[in-house]
Parts: sequence; structure tokens; C-alpha cells
Amino acid sequence: MRNSRRNSRNAKTRRSGTGNASRNRAPRREPYHSSGASRTGARSRRALVERQKKKKRRRMISRIGIAVLVLLAIVFAPTIFFQVSNINVTGDTRYTSEQLIKSTGVKQGDNMFFLDTEQIAADLKDEYPYLDTVKLRRKLPSTLQIEVSDRTAVLSIEQNGKYLILDMSGKVLEKTKSAAKGTAKVTGVPMKGLHVGDTVDKDKYGKAASVMKLLELTDQYGMKKHIKTIDVEKAYDVRVTYDKRYTILLGALEESNLEHKIQFLKAILKEPSLPESGVIDLTDEKEARYRPTEDTTSDVVIKEEELDKAAGTAETKTESADSTDTESTDANSTDADSTDDSSNSTKQADTDNSSEDKTDSSAGGNSESDGDSTAEAAND
Repeated sequence: MRNSRRNSRNAKTRRSGTGNASRNRAPRREPYHSSGASRTGARSRRALVERQKKKKRRRMISRIGIAVLVLLAIVFAPTIFFQVSNINVTGDTRYTSEQLIKSTGVKQGDNMFFLDTEQIAADLKDEYPYLDTVKLRRKLPSTLQIEVSDRTAVLSIEQNGKYLILDMSGKVLEKTKSAAKGTAKVTGVPMKGLHVGDTVDKDKYGKAASVMKLLELTDQYGMKKHIKTIDVEKAYDVRVTYDKRYTILLGALEESNLEHKIQFLKAILKEPSLPESGVIDLTDEKEARYRPTEDTTSDVVIKEEELDKAAGTAETKTESADSTDTESTDANSTDADSTDDSSNSTKQADTDNSSEDKTDSSAGGNSESDGDSTAEAAND
């Protein structure tokens, strides 16, 4: 019983002590939140977030609007502001500005940037065969400039009494009743099936291709303007008129030796002994001949090495080769002298005979009398 009282007191003591401790201990401070204040703060934060979102949306909309306006300005500004009001044609051409401007199809008020300049240039070339280059340039804000240049006619090829006029590339520029001024008149080249604006197919029209090659080489060596006529009626006997003074015999126009012949021609035209007019024979690849008339008995012969020197086309000769040429020349002169002195021996007579043969081939006369004197010398 006594123990139970003690236990009861201890329990009371413990309870009272705990209560005192709880009363003496400072109360824990909880953050102050009233229900009204918390709701107000949440609304403020949401309002702030909404305002920021609205600002971002407004910025985005304004940027999009500016971009759209810029795009519209780019698209519609040329239509509104860059309209054709002037068209100018510059360059040397046989066609008038009115013709070319009308053919472009461009009118005042057309938009500068909507013009297909490449197509317009191509159409002009198709319509006007002489046009070589055509360039269209936009000069803002409202001027369209057309720059042109013409092809140069170089050949007039005869066809059944009419002429096809060609440039150096083989394009047919026009068809006329007479040869064009400043061109080489060509006969003996069939050109059936060609029309104005066509270009010569070099595989199909072989003679025409050879003539164009000939003219190209004469142009390269500065002689094209002197070529007046080219006769290729006989493919093995091509004849050219040079400055209406010389008839040039070229033989066949083989591409392998054609340039060599033109070099020969250039060299022989520098010969001081060349007559004012006559025939220049270049049919032999190794030598060139010239004479004042068609008479073949009065040829002046120039060997290939001499022509190479004159034309500047031969390779540099060595000193030994030069000395050999000199000795050969001396021997020839000795043979010529021995022709006059036909009196000593059979060997001298044989030498005389060989020199007389050379004299016959170069001068074409007095061979019989010389042969007689040589024979007498042999008998003696």
C-alpha cells in the first residue's frame, strides 16, 4: 500500500514536472500565414507571371509584324518602284535600235526584275543572224540597256547564181544576189540544205570546212584581207586569187600540210624578184615556184629551206649545215661555168650534160644547141 502511494506521487511529480517544463519552455514560432495573406501573395505572383508572358507575346507579335512588312516591301517595292521607262541600245550593229527594242517585247511600265533577260537575248540572236553578242543590263531605277555586237562576214559561197554569206565560225548570216563586200568569193562548194541562221556541219560539208580552215590560217598569218577568190571546183587543184594580182596554186587542201603552204606563201611574197603579178605555185611541199604568167617554162624555184628561213619557220641551222649549203652552191656555179667550156674530157662533157638538164628544167629553152655542143666536145 505504501508502495502504491509512492508510485502515485512519483507519477504526479513526473506529470507536474513535465507540465512545468512545457510551461517554462519558449513556444516554437511558426511562420505567420493567415489564409488571406497567402491567397493575396499567390495572386500577385500569378499576375506577375501573366504580365511577363504578355510582354513576351507583344514582343513576338511586333517582331513578326516587322518581318512581314519587310517581306512585303521586298516583294512589292520592285513592282511599284522599278518599272521600265527607258530602253537604250549600244554597240556596233547593222540593225536599228527600233528593230531590236520592238523585238524584245519589253514595254514601258514593265517590271525590271520580272524580265527574263537571257531568254530575250536568245530570241534576238535567233531573229537577227548577224548578232554575235547580246547583253541586257538593268540600270536602276528604270533603264534597260541592250549591248550588242555583230558577226563579221568572211565568205561568200556561190550557190546557183546566189551567195550564202558566212562568218568565220561557219554560221550562215544571209542569202544575197551578190558577194558581200570584204569577203572572199568561193566557188565549187555545194551547200544544199543550209538556211540563214544555220551553222555548217564540218563533217557533212567537208569542202566548206577546208575553206574555213584556209581562211583561218591566212588570218593567223595576216593575209586574210588579201584573199579575193577561192576556187575549189577541183578538190585536187584549189586556186586562190591574192589581191587580184597573183593566182596561187595550192593543190589539194590537206590539213596536214596546209599551214606549211601558207608559210611558203608568206615567205615568197617577200621575195624581191617576185613580179608585180603572176602565178605562185605551192603544190609541191618541198619547193615553191613563181612566174609572171601561166607559162610553166619560166618558173623561178625556191627550195624549202630558203622559204623556211624567209618565213621564220625553219629550226636553227648548225654551222656545219650552213657550210654544206655553201659548198653545194659553189658546186652548182662551177657546173654552170663548165657548160661554157666544153673542150677537155668526157667527164667534163658529162658534167656539162647534167648542168644543161638543170638549165632545161629551170629556163626551158636553148637545150638542143647546148646538147649539140656537148656532144661535139665528147667526140673530141
